[in-house]
Amino acid sequence: MDVADLETRLLAEDDETTLVVGSWTYVGSGWTNPGDKALADAAAARAREYAQWKAQKGAGQRLGLRIPQQGGVPITPAA
Repeated sequence: MDVADLETRLLAEDDETTLVVGSWTYVGSGWTNPGDKALADAAAARAREYAQWKAQKGAGQRLGLRIPQQGGVPITPAA
C-alpha cells in the first residue's frame, strides 16, 4: 500500500459536498387514518387465525385426527 498516495488522495479537495442532517423528531404513535388501522387490524386477525389453524392442524396430526376443511380453510363452529 502506498501511504503517500493514500494521504494525497485523502487530503485533496473535492468539488462534491455531502450534507448530512441527523435530526429526528417524535411525531406520535398510532395510525394516520382509520383505513390504515382497519387494514392492520384485519391483517393481525388473519395472522392469528392462521397461527391457530396451524396449531390445530399440528395437534390433530399428532393425535391422528382429521380437521374438517373447506377450500383449505378449517371449518370452525360459530361463536
